[in-house]
Amino acid sequence: MAIEKRPVKKYMEIEMTSPYPTFDAFIDRLVYLNVILDPEWELKLYQLNRRVFKDRQGYPLVYEPGKHGRVVHLHRLVNNTPSGRHTDHINGDPSDCRAVNLRTVYRHQNALNTKRPKNNRSGFKGVSFDKTSALWAVRIEYRGTRYRRKFKSLEDAVAFRDELERQLHGNFRRKVHTP
Repeated sequence: MAIEKRPVKKYMEIEMTSPYPTFDAFIDRLVYLNVILDPEWELKLYQLNRRVFKDRQGYPLVYEPGKHGRVVHLHRLVNNTPSGRHTDHINGDPSDCRAVNLRTVYRHQNALNTKRPKNNRSGFKGVSFDKTSALWAVRIEYRGTRYRRKFKSLEDAVAFRDELERQLHGNFRRKVHTP
């Protein structure tokens, strides 16, 4: 019995229209969004026809079309971050998605270099003025252990906090420590 050959179905190729008419328009969009990217990623995203926009926290997002189109953080795409891990922006700028500024970390490591809270009055993270004792209080927590100490001067409190943070957090501490 002869095997019957079936005609091969040719699926229609869907031509995706680019969200940006030219490469310069794409670069203008990145400049408008203040996104800093390596040149090879700029070209790759343009060639893949990816739309770039930002979320409320200032992190660049990329729309990946497909059957169930999804939105991906650009820094995870550039860093090729595996599932279950986080991407840390070394300089703390969410718009800076250059490969040299990104590293793969665990969640607790990423939490070590958070910004100074907006309601901070001392101007330094983890340093506050205790009105009852009229002293500067330093607080830092690491792996469930709380470190607290009080100082007469703000300079001593900041120096102690900086040194303790350097010992506990190592490479994951926030480098900029100015108000």
